[in-house]
Amino acid sequence: MTTNRGRILVIEDDVSIAKVLEAALTHEGYAVTVAHEHAQGLVHLQHEPFDIVIIDTDSSVWDPALAFLDELRPHAGAARIVLNTAHAEAGQIDLDYHGLAAVWLKPYDDLHLLLSDLHTLLA
Repeated sequence: MTTNRGRILVIEDDVSIAKVLEAALTHEGYAVTVAHEHAQGLVHLQHEPFDIVIIDTDSSVWDPALAFLDELRPHAGAARIVLNTAHAEAGQIDLDYHGLAAVWLKPYDDLHLLLSDLHTLLA
């Protein structure tokens, strides 16, 4: 697909998950940039505008993950932030309080539902 639906930054340390997301999002017409470390993602945010930032957090405790969100937010501009995690507790996070557009739980049951969620976020 050649349509540019928007720019997405994927911050994901698991290379296989990053590749799946990149392939699916690119196929849907999004321009995708992948960073495998939080610091690398921040560098991209400081130099490029994005519509969506998908952030992986597989930290064993929530405090560092939420602290990273606080560090990232000033650089994200108008980008919508999606938390991508395997932590079941993520469903209890107050999206508005943490400035999140959505929380995606891994493993994904249906990648098409996530893509539909993205289309809605950018509508």
